[in-house]
Amino acid sequence: MIAVVSFVTLVSTTSAAMATVVVCWALHAGFVLGRWGELVFTARSANDALVLVVCALAA
Repeated sequence: MIAVVSFVTLVSTTSAAMATVVVCWALHAGFVLGRWGELVFTARSANDALVLVVCALAA
């Protein structure tokens, strides 16, 4: 997911990168952390969202 966010950040706008962050976080929280596509709002998912946002803004 970090690679996808970084790539979109490099080739597109900040708003497109943030939209990519939202989609990547939802997929990660729904299918990796929470099984069967149910979004999970935990400290771990918040930390993962923060990492994705920092990655998008730092690149």
